[in-house]
Amino acid sequence: MTGAALGKYSPRLRGYPFPHEALPIQGDLPLVRQVRPRHPLAVDPRLLVHRVQGDGAPLVLIPGGLTDYQSLDPLVPKLAAQGYRVITVQPIANDRGGSGQAGVDDYDAEVERESLRLTVEATAPGQAVHVVGWSNGARAALAFAAGHPDRVTSVVAVEPPMMWLLPDDPGARELRQLVDALHGKHVDEDHLQTFLANVRVAPEGTDYRSLPQWPAWSQVRQTLSWYGQRVTGSAQAQLEDLESIHVPVLLLRGTWTAPWLRGVVDLLAERLPDARVRDLEGGHACLLQSADDFVAAVDEHARAYA
Repeated sequence: MTGAALGKYSPRLRGYPFPHEALPIQGDLPLVRQVRPRHPLAVDPRLLVHRVQGDGAPLVLIPGGLTDYQSLDPLVPKLAAQGYRVITVQPIANDRGGSGQAGVDDYDAEVERESLRLTVEATAPGQAVHVVGWSNGARAALAFAAGHPDRVTSVVAVEPPMMWLLPDDPGARELRQLVDALHGKHVDEDHLQTFLANVRVAPEGTDYRSLPQWPAWSQVRQTLSWYGQRVTGSAQAQLEDLESIHVPVLLLRGTWTAPWLRGVVDLLAERLPDARVRDLEGGHACLLQSADDFVAAVDEHARAYA
């Protein structure tokens, strides 16, 4: 198993877990805005770190928990080229955890959702947006749709790790126990290895320490200390009534991702009023491992509900 199996991008390390070749911005796709607000120590709802590229219908892109928003850079020009104004956001947990800070007790899913609302209002005032999220970003996207349905046109959710939906599944239980135990604590490389194997970023049996991406994953591993019971519990409360999410939802999952994550997608497809499922070649990082298919799926879904 080599780093190439994780996707067609360079193993060059830039401080986030899915390094890639820098993609040039071509033609009339200028970088409209790059904003990095200063964060006080207290974790309150605030305008998120974000970037905006392209013109057209607003599309909010939310990264996964063990990522920096730059991990989505290979996707942004492709989506912008399809006619979207791509607003890539950096959740507080990613920003603070990525800089090495341990999770804090006053960060929960409500802070996460309200911060996303403030950022949507600042970048797409008065508009409904397409929301695309990966992993914990997918959970956040669904929670935003549940809380602010008037601001959401459609949702694409890539493998949301909603462990509480499968309380008896060993894989889901293992991850919930891990993130609860790590809340506010130091995350070591053994914890990181356990997490990556649990969600199957690479095929089962991979020695993650041998991959070229390992140093970058290790650099941001402290983000895993931000998603304990304080966040998952409040997120569960926000999403207990999945039937209340009436916007169209496309659920994406990898062909060889963790079985429990596939199970979560199946259950969501049953309980969401307007949902469909599509598989992409790859694991938990299938949106990067099958980037062109991912962009095509997002575009098809968004245009169907424009």
